[in-house]
Amino acid sequence: MMATPHDAASAKNVNSAYTDSAVGSGDAQKLKSSRCPVPLTSLSGTKGLRYFIHLLQVAGVNDPQCIARTAETTIAHLQNPKTSRGESGDLERLMQEWYAGLHTGVAPYHIYARREYLAELWACWTVYSRRYLLEIKTRKCLPPHGIAGEIGKGSLIVDLGNGIGITTAAFCELYPEATVVGTNILDSMQARICSALSKEYGFKMHGSVESVGRRADLAFASEYFEHFNDPITHLTEVVNAIRPRRMLIANAFTAKAIGHFDLYKCGSDLVDGKTISREFARAMRGFGYIKQEAGLWNGRPQVWTL
Repeated sequence: MMATPHDAASAKNVNSAYTDSAVGSGDAQKLKSSRCPVPLTSLSGTKGLRYFIHLLQVAGVNDPQCIARTAETTIAHLQNPKTSRGESGDLERLMQEWYAGLHTGVAPYHIYARREYLAELWACWTVYSRRYLLEIKTRKCLPPHGIAGEIGKGSLIVDLGNGIGITTAAFCELYPEATVVGTNILDSMQARICSALSKEYGFKMHGSVESVGRRADLAFASEYFEHFNDPITHLTEVVNAIRPRRMLIANAFTAKAIGHFDLYKCGSDLVDGKTISREFARAMRGFGYIKQEAGLWNGRPQVWTL
């Protein structure tokens, strides 16, 4: 159940009510005086969760503290799998519901609209995507200049399947001269949070990759292609639509998670996660992309350059 969204005036500046209570008065004054958005890539721990609660409140999501507690225990579990999931049992039940639906032959995509799923998105940002963005910013990633040295004024960054828009906003923070867009289903709970963040950080939203309308210099896909039963067909759609000069891809086809499939379509066959991962890489090479060694933690995201 969704609460009534806050009025447009309160949603216009997603950070205004947040900075004093969550960042600290000194930092808040700096932010207000410079009119800079909250620095997302530096937020972690309790401050990050407080900001997440604020985003949920802006979007009018019911019981944001409960969702934040689920996110907190999920983060702890992702960082240390031996840690009890605790209240993230809500996400365990959601995952069981997802796979039960798959076994009936119909993917239960309505699960993406459940408010508990927002906790999963925040946890993945905190543990994975935030680290990816910080690491690719350094010169150690593709020396001597790194990816950051190639992104400047006029460059286009596309964040594929951008969830609640945190990574998209962070790209704006890290590459202020670039044009940044995100793709997602526009009429959704996630999209309302994206809308608030887009006003503050200056990115644009598209309902499909085909509507982006120009070639991308960089495309980012963190656990994105796993959410398509036929990921190679969708990869073809992405390449045809925006022909990214470089793609950062963090696939996890073999992992069980909400939205992932037991079996994936590959041509006329149904294959497991290990096989589709291998065939996905083969398809990337078929499009002319070369996988580059970037020295990133755990080899993720993979860096593919055309």
